[in-house]
Amino acid sequence: MPQRTDRLYYRGYRIADGATIDLYDVSRRADGGFVAVNAPDNARYEISSDGFQLIQNGTVVVSESAVAVGPGPDPGSLPTPSASSAPTVVLGAAMGPTARGYGSEHPTAISLGSCANLISEIVWTDWGAPTAHGNGRACVQFGEPPQYPLVASNIGMCQGVPAYRTLQISTNPPQDICGG
Repeated sequence: MPQRTDRLYYRGYRIADGATIDLYDVSRRADGGFVAVNAPDNARYEISSDGFQLIQNGTVVVSESAVAVGPGPDPGSLPTPSASSAPTVVLGAAMGPTARGYGSEHPTAISLGSCANLISEIVWTDWGAPTAHGNGRACVQFGEPPQYPLVASNIGMCQGVPAYRTLQISTNPPQDICGG
């Protein structure tokens, strides 16, 4: 019999430089939010429907409002292309209730749920070709939002639908956006 783990984890991705962090010390708060702890640097990552806060040594280092709050569609309830229609290509797989744009065709915005992970006003060229190119604006708290080039590639099946399975944002390394 397969062992059930029922464990949560937090994966952070910073668009500006491609830095990632995976934390496995995650707990659910009474208000429905979550707290992920990175003990080596005494940091707490607090996520709720209100937004995201990074608290280090008791000081709020980053505080961002939520861009959108789920729940998103159940992947099993999404329509599948009929035999008479040409399959559409989507961008990766839906990445959770606060994600936006992933798992959809020709998205004009993508986000993992916070301003630091939002790229909007995306204009794509060559959508449906082996490689699609896009350009969008990053979300920033202050100043002029920078433009980021996007490259979607590696078309294949992703959660049962044709999808671009790799996304490169700016000069960061390409990322797997299929989720397995």
